[in-house]
Amino acid sequence: MVVTMLICATAISILAGRIRHVPVPWNEIVWPSPFKIVLILGFLYLLFFRWMPREWQRSLSRKRQLETLLKELDE
Repeated sequence: MVVTMLICATAISILAGRIRHVPVPWNEIVWPSPFKIVLILGFLYLLFFRWMPREWQRSLSRKRQLETLLKELDE
């Protein structure tokens, strides 16, 4: 959620320089600092390759536990 807000805020700030009453040429836009870009990419990496797979594994193991309990109850 935080990553999404950061990405949206960065995109809005970039496009705000482009969409004004008087358009600004692309070479005069104030781009975010490389530090912000690295932070955003780092958060995306953690989100998609670290935190989400762990949540999927937890939910999958919980599902397997529930399935075994149901099999035991059926017997």
